Amino acid sequence: MTTSFVDLPTLDQDDVIEAIKHLREDNPPPPGAMFPILPTENRYGFLFEDLQTDPANLLRPDCNTVANLIRLGEVMVDDPSNPKLDSDIPSAYTYLGQLIDHDLTKQSFGANPNITDRTMPFVPLRRNEIDSLSNIRTVGLDLDCIYGPAIEVGPPYEILRDPVNKEKLKLERTAKAPPKPELPREKNPPHPALIGDRRDDENLMVSQLHLAFILAHNKLVDLGETFERARQILRRHYQWIVVNDYLLRVCDRTIVKAVLDGKLKLFDPPDDNTKMPLEFAVAAFRFGHSMTRDFYNYNSTFEKAPLFQLLLPGFLNQYHHIPTEWTIDWKRFTDGRNMARRIDTKLALGLKRLENGSGRAMPLSLASIDLLKGFLLRVPTGEAVAKRLGATPLSTSQIFKLIGKDQAQAIVDGKFEKRTPLWFYVLVEAQESGGSQLGLVGSSIVASVMIGLARQSRDSYLRVPGFKPTLGTGSRFKLPDLFKFAGV
Repeated sequence: MTTSFVDLPTLDQDDVIEAIKHLREDNPPPPGAMFPILPTENRYGFLFEDLQTDPANLLRPDCNTVANLIRLGEVMVDDPSNPKLDSDIPSAYTYLGQLIDHDLTKQSFGANPNITDRTMPFVPLRRNEIDSLSNIRTVGLDLDCIYGPAIEVGPPYEILRDPVNKEKLKLERTAKAPPKPELPREKNPPHPALIGDRRDDENLMVSQLHLAFILAHNKLVDLGETFERARQILRRHYQWIVVNDYLLRVCDRTIVKAVLDGKLKLFDPPDDNTKMPLEFAVAAFRFGHSMTRDFYNYNSTFEKAPLFQLLLPGFLNQYHHIPTEWTIDWKRFTDGRNMARRIDTKLALGLKRLENGSGRAMPLSLASIDLLKGFLLRVPTGEAVAKRLGATPLSTSQIFKLIGKDQAQAIVDGKFEKRTPLWFYVLVEAQESGGSQLGLVGSSIVASVMIGLARQSRDSYLRVPGFKPTLGTGSRFKLPDLFKFAGV
């Protein structure tokens, strides 16, 4: 049976095959390359394992599903000129969400069926293939993207320490005067950062958020803490921000409280068998992609910086270090001048075409990639998960009232009525509630998994009776307090 593809604007069959090949391979290491040995080899699994037994709970494994998902992703585009599509969440939390994701999960697909064979239909991975997937980040909110081990392909390296004071993490300086702290970088273009996870160097916002955590660690050392003690303190304050600041902004507060109180237990695995739920990693927690803006009031020099200028390596790869004038003004990302876009079924126009790590343009939008990953990894539909949670799923008419005509047509063409991709369903559900927080399905998955992981994390504050943060004012510690403590 030959794979067929519907007609797609700007895409041909070769483009689609190449894009899917990239998704399946996920940049596996070349022969002879090794990843550093992690403390444990983490796996992926399902939050709702029972939903895997009935094919009706999944997207149809039809050879046309790929093209229909791509078509849906292609029309998930924001209108950057419409200020009514802003949420009430400051944009700093968009990039905190990105750093959290990099701290928790990175799929390593390894060997998979040869989809370049035109006679083979593209279908989801088999269960034994999914069982063999490894998560090359440690499961837990433990800042291993900051502290390591590093996960990049090639010779492993320890996270760099300050050569003068080994208790500190190494920093270098921005290009041009006056110099400011910057991440250590390789000398050769495109000058990737020498950090635990180079995905934290994908754009200037998450790169400098990573920098803020390093500065906070070094400040703790200046106050007399050892490396190990500074790491423990920073991990606990980071977990506090995730649970008591981030989750309370993006999730339904009653659901967050129910998880914390033990009244909602969707994710409570044993300490020695924690699998990263795919419903979270490749669906629900990707809601943050819709929060990205096309323009940012970045600092006093760049008050309307387009997104493409803020992506790394990009046009700044000519510099060994980021120029001083590109230092972020975090106050503008927390005081209301930059608000995250509404959580809905539209992504920034700047995310419609991306580049891979070698600077080559990818043929798919980020939305299409997100949809394809959910299909590839057997993520159940939104309706199936809603029923599993005891809720009445959104009806097709309710969904169509919330989305545009082009998206509705793509849903019809793809035969996704009543079998909505979970990621898309989570976005629609958030849109129904105004776009500033997730709905029942999204909140239940995100809050349950993240609080569960916080409980199981190394140095978990949730295992310290009566823990209160000490680095802010009183017992208050939110993301702006981290920036203040770090001196950024």
